[in-house]
Formats: sequence, structure tokens, C-alpha cells
Amino acid sequence: MSSEDIRHFCGKIDGLAFLPFWDVQEGMTVFKGDAPECMAPVTDYIGSCIRLH
Repeated sequence: MSSEDIRHFCGKIDGLAFLPFWDVQEGMTVFKGDAPECMAPVTDYIGSCIRLH
């Protein structure tokens, strides 16, 4: 995985903050699905910080 790939992935983390609350669950699903395996700890952490009701 290149530095550019990681930078692009981290940009998606920032993008989650701009989703309307009703789209966050779907956004997290897409985010986790697009995540490279080496970033699984990051997606797990972000998922644990965001409350989905």
C-alpha cells in the first residue's frame, strides 16, 4: 500500500464528518468495505467511536 493510498483512505475518514446523520451508517459500511486490510484497526476504532442507532 502506497502513501498516496493511505492518504486517500484517511481523507475518507474526514469525509464521514460531513455526512448527514441519517447517512452515517451507510457511510461506515462503505468506509469499512473500501478499507485495506492493514487499516482494519483504524476502521474498528472509528466504528467504536461513532454511535449508530
